[in-house]
Amino acid sequence: MLDIKNTFVGFSRLCDLASASKGLEFDNLEVDFGQVSWFDANMCAPLGALLYQIHSALNEVTLTNMKPSVNTILCKNGFLSAYGEEKAPDTYGTTIVYTRFEPKDERFFASYLEHHFTGKDMPRMSQGLDKRFRESIFEIFNN
Repeated sequence: MLDIKNTFVGFSRLCDLASASKGLEFDNLEVDFGQVSWFDANMCAPLGALLYQIHSALNEVTLTNMKPSVNTILCKNGFLSAYGEEKAPDTYGTTIVYTRFEPKDERFFASYLEHHFTGKDMPRMSQGLDKRFRESIFEIFNN
């Protein structure tokens, strides 16, 4: 069984997928989650970027054999909505919604930060530190 966590190993697994799909055009790619027992929700961003790149080369992408626990995580944050799954309710209000932005979507991203980074188990910060934190995230987006 594999865990896809926010670790070197987790990112390496996504790099393996990137290598395996390199040069794929006008094809079908099945991403088999059958061996994945855990998937950190924050790993949806790099996975989403990778799948977007694969799809942009006019490939059809299908996610298969997902365990219920992984499916729940990826439905709760809305990641699987692009793959025909319903968004699951966020009972505890701790999920940060997965959203894909284009580079020109600066003001939508700023609104997203304001709306979705309030609470969500974020550490308590002074107003000044919170402002600087959001500016830093926005700067990363712009770069």
